[in-house]
Order: sequence, then structure tokens, then C-alpha cells
Amino acid sequence: MILKGKIVKILDQYKVLVNIGADSGIKRGMDFIIYSEGETVEDPESHEVLGKLENVKARLKVSHIQEEFSILESSETEERTPLTSKAWLDFLSLYRAVRKPLPLEVEPKIQGEQEKIVKIGDLVRQDIS
Repeated sequence: MILKGKIVKILDQYKVLVNIGADSGIKRGMDFIIYSEGETVEDPESHEVLGKLENVKARLKVSHIQEEFSILESSETEERTPLTSKAWLDFLSLYRAVRKPLPLEVEPKIQGEQEKIVKIGDLVRQDIS
């Protein structure tokens, strides 16, 4: 069973509160997505409705669980090279990348595409990809 719910509160740029709790079987470390529903997808031959296209806004991991709700944290990161002196750059074996969590784009709009804005009421589901 794929767990599904909604965002009930935005805690900060990295964390949201969702209405999925321990009573639903959620576990720490599970992967989730925040998404909006797009167009309906139909099989071209049978004309059977296959579902709605999901526009993924963000990817998150479960960090804290309570009985009826949980906290999800952004799991998307970007890799950056720390600023170093030329001497360090010449010695490539000391190169080290730093992984930094990417913030969620929350209302009011900070910057970026309108489709990526995270807001209360957005849909969330367990990521099975």
C-alpha cells in the first residue's frame, strides 16, 4: 500500500508536517514526494483512464513520527566545492565536495517556477521510484 496524505503545516524551508502518522504505518527514513496532479492520462487504444500525471515539486524523507502526523525533510541536495586557496586546488587529492540540502520553495513565492511552490494542502505520497 502506498501511503498518501497532505501537507498540514510548513515548518521551515526544509521541513513540512503531513497528516500521515504511525497509525498509517509510516517509518522513519521513508521517501516521499510532494506533487500536484496534472493532466489525465488515457490509454490511446482502450481509452481507459490510467490516472493523472504527477508534477513532482520536491522529494523528502521522514524524520519524525507521531501517532497521527509526521515531519518530512527535504532530501534533495546540491554538491558544492568549498572555497579554498590556490595551494589546495593544486593538490587535487584533497578535493572534497560538500552536500547541502536544498530548501523547499514555499509560499510566498521565493523564486522559481510556480509549479514548484510548496503550500499547505499539497498532496504527498510515498515515493516508489
